[in-house]
Amino acid sequence: MGKKKRAQQRQVEAPRKKLSLRRAAAAAIAVALLALAVLFARPLVTSLLASRKIAQAEKLGEGGRPLLVEALSLEPANGRARQLLARLELEQGRLEHAFLHFQQLTEQQPESAEAWMGLARVRLAAEQPEEAEAALSRAIELGSDTAPARMLRARLRQGFGRFQGARLDVERARQLDAGIDVTLPQGPAKPRRGAGDRAEQWPRALGVLMRGVVAKLGAHDKAAAHALAASARQEYPATMLGPWLEGLVDYSSGDATVAEKHFREALHSSPRSHRVLTNLIPIWMKQGGALHAADELAAVVKLDPGFEYPLGLEARLSLEGDQPARAEAAMRQGFTAQPASAIPFRELAVFYLELDRASDALGVCEQGLARFPQDVDLRLQQARGSVLLGDRQRAVEAYRTALAARPDDQQGTAELAALLAEQPGGLPRALELVKWLETDAPIDPAVLGAMGRVNSKGGDPKR
Repeated sequence: MGKKKRAQQRQVEAPRKKLSLRRAAAAAIAVALLALAVLFARPLVTSLLASRKIAQAEKLGEGGRPLLVEALSLEPANGRARQLLARLELEQGRLEHAFLHFQQLTEQQPESAEAWMGLARVRLAAEQPEEAEAALSRAIELGSDTAPARMLRARLRQGFGRFQGARLDVERARQLDAGIDVTLPQGPAKPRRGAGDRAEQWPRALGVLMRGVVAKLGAHDKAAAHALAASARQEYPATMLGPWLEGLVDYSSGDATVAEKHFREALHSSPRSHRVLTNLIPIWMKQGGALHAADELAAVVKLDPGFEYPLGLEARLSLEGDQPARAEAAMRQGFTAQPASAIPFRELAVFYLELDRASDALGVCEQGLARFPQDVDLRLQQARGSVLLGDRQRAVEAYRTALAARPDDQQGTAELAALLAEQPGGLPRALELVKWLETDAPIDPAVLGAMGRVNSKGGDPKR
């Protein structure tokens, strides 16, 4: 009898257990779905919060700075917030802050003439004429080709001895606005030092800060270097500076693990920072070699498909890891990252030229020029590829076309002069080009080398 009752009891309890299991499974599924919903909704909520803070900041004007900083803390890649904050910092004379934000904008939006123009204004206000001229040139190339921009560049160039470039800018300014004041500064030009991108040459207090960190590291005073990095984190919120400096200090002290953590934090604050990525590569290579570093760069691009810069790095690391097919695939991914830009064509052409694949480089140039016929850099790559293939006449034509569009290009002019000097009857014109360059303050070693070779052929090796 006892066995019969127990059997009956099991028959009653079995459906209950099944029901309980089903409920538990359903609850687990519901929790998982809720977690997924939260995961996918979080970026949308964050973006909405950032947009609300930006709208409030725009109404407040100068008083909106804290809200813009908060918006960027929520959404570091928000170009609108970054642009508004950069402008506001510049208007208030906070040049160091403005510089960091405009610099990030040029990396985030490399083909934004407005971003480059903003960076030029910061450099100009910081009395860094060569850096200002370099940024202004990018802005003009990208569409800010106005008479005031040309005259601003002409005056900058006149000040450090680029007299030919200044003259060309004056001529272009007159074409754009016949009534513009074309007065140039008088007096001796200042010696050129070059528009370097070293952090020690950043404007004002930033340069002082960077030189201070370098000095403390050189003296093996890690604590003092960390203190400077911590002060940067407080002074320059919503930028990569603080965590990046902490990463540099840790890496210099041999603590690669903590350095990577800080560099990744910096990359979060400045999602397309070239400088931070460059610092991460040696850490990744130590962890697992060139291909591991390439994998990490590929992961960065996967999270941000529009970020083209890491692709070239991944390609070269893949070559180092003896995977040429992967390298080429990485370079071609640029067409997906920036489908409406000439940049992927330029980068792939350069990549092929580095590999002595001139025919492939020319093919890419032709494809790019079919879509972007006015792109001077592609035309110059076409000329260089033609030289490597021995087609000197085609190279000369490509150089002349490029220089007709960008007559102040010193490197292109020097390369054309060197090419003409090798051709029958071309030496007189080559010497004319070199004479032109001599009055335009060239400092690039490649340009100076080409000029020296041409002058040597002309019987004047001292020049």
